[in-house]
Amino acid sequence: MNSRQKLIEQFTLNSYEKGYLYPTHSLLSSMFNMRKQYVLNELQHVTSKHAILEVGCAFGGILREVIDAGYRDLSACDISMASLKKARVYVPEAFLTLCAAERLTYKAQSKDVVICVGVLNYVQDPQKVLVEMYRVLCEDGILILSFGNALGSTRAIVQFGRFRRREKVNPQGYRHWTARYGKEMLHKAGFSLDRDYYILHALPFEYRYAPQSSIGGAFAYIRKLLINLVGSWWGSEVVLIAHKVV
Repeated sequence: MNSRQKLIEQFTLNSYEKGYLYPTHSLLSSMFNMRKQYVLNELQHVTSKHAILEVGCAFGGILREVIDAGYRDLSACDISMASLKKARVYVPEAFLTLCAAERLTYKAQSKDVVICVGVLNYVQDPQKVLVEMYRVLCEDGILILSFGNALGSTRAIVQFGRFRRREKVNPQGYRHWTARYGKEMLHKAGFSLDRDYYILHALPFEYRYAPQSSIGGAFAYIRKLLINLVGSWWGSEVVLIAHKVV
């Protein structure tokens, strides 16, 4: 069985039913819930008329949240037909397509926003995936990207072995990168980075932002700086927000 077949098999309905990909463990469950939250937060300035694409939608958990938030022009793709069958029941409003992230079947400059959450770690050629997402985005289109942090707590959660400086691979082919390496890949694909942050799953999502304090902005800035510093070593996920530059 080749790597692509193994990936498809991993993302089957049986995997979801067994809780393999979306486990009931409190910390991991929090991770998936927080993914939905930061995606919705990044979509706050996107109107319902914009075309949104999710690359690697699985059974449609994030799509459901986006649709419920009022967005209507939604497309999504996944490599697993079994996952898409479940997604069609869960998110019938979305236009779903079976295709690999390295070979997107959408027209060039046809999407205003591309969401790719926790998917890049699984693909064989992440750089090609970023180039494809760049191709389908309109000028100044937004990319919401996240991946496992090579320096973060996910490596302990999934019991990885040794990791290299920029990339870490386990026997199943799941990769982690540092934020710096992710930014390098984005730049190489043609994107311009707008902002980046870490998701520290041990803390409530609202702590990702520097809270408004009556004491003043200095305290809020220091608090955010400390959280990001801790997150860089313990945060499970790196989130990069970028836009397409022509």
